[in-house]
Amino acid sequence: MDSDPMEMVGEDQLPDTQTLASLNNEIHGGIEDPTYLYQALQMVQAQCGFVPLKTTADIEWCHAHISQLGDMVQEAYEKADYSALMRLKYIREQAGRPKPRARNTQPVIRSEPSLDSAAKRALQAVIQGWSAPFIGEHHVALASNIRNMYYGTSARSAYMGHAAVIQSSGSGKSRLVHEVAKEIFTIPFNIRDPKEHINNGAYPPTDTAVHNLLMEWASEYSGLALQSRFHGFLQVVFEEITKELRGMLASRSGDTKLPLEWHNT
Repeated sequence: MDSDPMEMVGEDQLPDTQTLASLNNEIHGGIEDPTYLYQALQMVQAQCGFVPLKTTADIEWCHAHISQLGDMVQEAYEKADYSALMRLKYIREQAGRPKPRARNTQPVIRSEPSLDSAAKRALQAVIQGWSAPFIGEHHVALASNIRNMYYGTSARSAYMGHAAVIQSSGSGKSRLVHEVAKEIFTIPFNIRDPKEHINNGAYPPTDTAVHNLLMEWASEYSGLALQSRFHGFLQVVFEEITKELRGMLASRSGDTKLPLEWHNT
């Protein structure tokens, strides 16, 4: 890999005009929200035939350049033109990975089946419903129960900070937790299998980088070695969020509750 981690190959490495237009259309149609950086990169890789970014080194590369990558994805989404992302040398030609297709070849069809029209309509309804006003006070009740689990007794145990929300798919579990996060400081991770989103329209999309990292570790380690990596991951998450919170506390004004302010960032 060259010294510049954001180096691009020349435009002559892009497919012909017709194929590029087809790729852009397929990629753009598969991105519901450009703020999901990893979803956008996954769509580029899937349609162009690149090997997915999923190793620890790949995830560290994404995190190190998340600001630049985020700007590139946003600009690509606004223009419906993902050619700049296709030209990123890192995601095209890493050591030991196959090189992408040559020019004048047809797009690679994703191995995952596309959603049929009915499923697409259902997913669109879920996405629209996500931004609709939340009905009821169940999130307040759940937030209260969570607080009481910790503060309601002096005989605290290792189990008191855990709860499960169980119901059928599409019943509103994730939206409920999303609303609770306005009441209680929350660090949300969605680590379901990404195929559930791609194949079945599960929403919201997976936090792919976190999912891939944890699954990679789980396939390579066990016991204390695996636990130590999970603990290390959470430690770094807490440290980085602490830095963000200190900045927020130093500059915040008004009487907005901190959990809500964090939720809205």
